This record gives sequence, structure tokens and C-alpha cells, in this order.
Amino acid sequence: MTQMTQMTQPRAEVSMTSQSPTMKIPATKIPATKIQNLIKNLRAIVAAGPIGSGEIAEIQNLVRSSLADMRAIGLDTKHDGPGRYLLYKDQDFGFVIMMLVWAPGDKTSIHDHGTWGVEAVLKNTIAVTSYTLCENDPEEIAKIILPEDSVVFVLPPEFDRHVVEHHAGDQAISIHVYGKELLSARCFVPGDGFIDQPLTAKALPLDI
Repeated sequence: MTQMTQMTQPRAEVSMTSQSPTMKIPATKIPATKIQNLIKNLRAIVAAGPIGSGEIAEIQNLVRSSLADMRAIGLDTKHDGPGRYLLYKDQDFGFVIMMLVWAPGDKTSIHDHGTWGVEAVLKNTIAVTSYTLCENDPEEIAKIILPEDSVVFVLPPEFDRHVVEHHAGDQAISIHVYGKELLSARCFVPGDGFIDQPLTAKALPLDI
């Protein structure tokens, strides 16, 4: 996610194309038995019905409580540089767990997701700026700085538009849980409005 006029594609992803949305890297699966409870509880919440504000709060708490376990298994070191990494995709319910690695200077365009999501900071610091829902000229609402263990959410339609960027540290790492795999995103291009842009990711599977 590096092109500043598009949805953030950390630099390792620039050469990937929309024809290959998920690229595997030559690595063994990450032992992740400590993450099993996170996935089990996510499945239970998603299976129970639509995701609203109450369910989002539950998911935020689940993800926040799993960050220490993610560090314990060395998840923050199991990457090959800035980029988007697919850690888990649920075959029954479609939700995904992603890891995003941000280098200094990495920043998304204004974008939305079209699905619910929770975003947590695993390492260092990122910044998130929210925007109004105007299609032609979205305006900034607020910018927040998110240190390690911070958790925020997106929930369409009211809370689904923002910019995410690296804020501090050599590389910042965030964990994202989305209701579906994002193969594209609507990104704001000044003068053109919101345009669908392809997203790519590397597969870095958890061995659960």
C-alpha cells in the first residue's frame, strides 16, 4: 500500500496485480495455537447474526486480548517487509485476519471497506483520520494517534471512511479483522471521486 493516490499498498506489494490477489511467500506456517480462541470466538459471533455496534465491541475486545499472544508467537517478525499479509480466511463465514506492515511514509488514500472491520496496533504507532461520507469532496472529521494495543473499528455506512498511515517507529504493524476478504477498495481520487482499486496480499498462514 504505497501509492499515495490509491488504497495503501505497502511497498512489497507494488509489483503484484489484481489477477493474483493473494500471493504465497516461501515460508512454513506460523505456529498459532494461542490464536485458536480468537478464531473460535469470532466464528461464534459471526454465526449468531448481523454485526452491529454490540458485536463490534465484542470483536474489539477479542482482538485486543489476543495481541500479546500474537507477539508471543513472534507474529510481528514473520514477514518480509512492508505489505498486506493474509493470515486466516474462514471457509464457512468468509471473515479474514490480516497483518499490515507499514514503513515510514506509507499512507492510504481516503477509502472505505464495504464491510465491518476491527483494526489493532501490534507494533509501534499508526494514525487514523476519519472523513465525512461526501462522495465528491470528503472532509476530515478527526485524526487519532494509535500506539500499541489500540483498537478501532469500521462499520458501514456511518463509520467506514478513513486514511491510515505510519506514524512512529521503524515499521508499524497492525492486525485487521474484516467481514470479508478485500480484493478491492473504493479510493478517493481528487477530481474523479471514489474509484475501485485492486488490492493484493501475501499469504502468511497461521498453523492453528
